[in-house]
Amino acid sequence: MGRILSPRSRICGFKCITTGPRGSWICSRENRKTLDFDLQYRRPLGRWQDLTWGLGYRYTESENSRGNFTLAFMPSEQVNRIFNTFVQDEITLVKERLRLTIGSQI
Repeated sequence: MGRILSPRSRICGFKCITTGPRGSWICSRENRKTLDFDLQYRRPLGRWQDLTWGLGYRYTESENSRGNFTLAFMPSEQVNRIFNTFVQDEITLVKERLRLTIGSQI
């Protein structure tokens, strides 16, 4: 896992996370590789609001093996590519005590 942020991480940053093989169960075994990439930009709007938007990408590659007579994974190998975007607005209602966050992710 790794994370890299710009020197002014409050303003702009990105992160990249990778994971390796996962678990093994009694009747099956899964080998999964994942890459997550996230880029975000944050901009204050006046004294009471912060607008954050960003883009993301996730790549996963999985292989399931060691099935048995009653359990099988079809297909045994699978690759997923997922893109997303988001926007959120954080509004301060009471300074340092209460904030409202409104957002959406597609």
